[in-house]
Amino acid sequence: DELLMTAFKLKTKNSEALLTKIENNTSRYLWNEFILKNKDIDFGKANQSIRELQKLNNNKNKLIVERELVVENDSDRFNHLTNEIVKLERQIKKLEIEIKKGSKQYELFSNPTVNIRQLQENLKNNQTILRYFITTNNVFLFKIKSKKVDLFSLGNKSEIENKVKLFSKKLSGNDGDFDLLSRELYTILVPFSLDEKENLLIVSDDFLNYIPFESLKKSKSKFLVQLHAISYENSLLFFQHHITNKKTVINKLIAFAPLYNQKSNQSDISYLQRTGLYELKGAQEEARRITDRFSGTLYSGDKATKTHFLNEAGKYQIIHLSMHSIFDEKVP
Repeated sequence: DELLMTAFKLKTKNSEALLTKIENNTSRYLWNEFILKNKDIDFGKANQSIRELQKLNNNKNKLIVERELVVENDSDRFNHLTNEIVKLERQIKKLEIEIKKGSKQYELFSNPTVNIRQLQENLKNNQTILRYFITTNNVFLFKIKSKKVDLFSLGNKSEIENKVKLFSKKLSGNDGDFDLLSRELYTILVPFSLDEKENLLIVSDDFLNYIPFESLKKSKSKFLVQLHAISYENSLLFFQHHITNKKTVINKLIAFAPLYNQKSNQSDISYLQRTGLYELKGAQEEARRITDRFSGTLYSGDKATKTHFLNEAGKYQIIHLSMHSIFDEKVP
């Protein structure tokens, strides 16, 4: 929080280096969190070592931030922090080697590195990445273009979070009275002019994942989605992986339209049953018509399983899902 706010106030010209540092630290943390929480990946004894690695990385990041804020004439403090960082880096390197020896799978996920310049080189002139960061007290935004990276401070975290949650509630409750709040959030979250036909890639953070940016309004009559093509990524790391590991996909479209078990006791499914929204009327027909139009592949009913999705989805350009979705707030 302090590092970003200081950089913003000083109007740093090296936003690219700052973003690289923050994004890489965030990516490493999220990769390790994913590994620990994903039940399908068993690292056995390595799990405890990964937790220790997280602690070391967190301590290192704190010292890096502290060093960034050291005044110029306090060379003793700066040198002391540098030495402590070097010690932690040695411990981290040693522990990573041990983990890789004990688990070949871990090596696939370890030490991700985001290259901001490489990302910029792959952006077209009409493409813009909006990378949001939620810190302890504030909300920040990096606007990434092919030749420039700009940092914006969007305001107080609590105030923006309250507006976002109210807006999300109005949308989910089918409350038509969201026009004013939609325009207000647009002004906060997109504090600059966008060129016509500019394509936006949104990389959200924390509570900003609750809102579809398409529903924000730039004016009284136009939604953002009516003015710009919008796509999403979970992180810049994933975006980098996608553009550097492009696969040739021959198949056009695949659709999934499951049938739901009316006897399910899950609380979320029970809620859908009580509100009459359990069975998606027309979902099967919708999926069939779409696959017919695009000469696609349809998995419906009992065939619309997670196994089929994981095995087949990556082979297609377009994935259509005719189904309910439930957001897992504990392990999103």
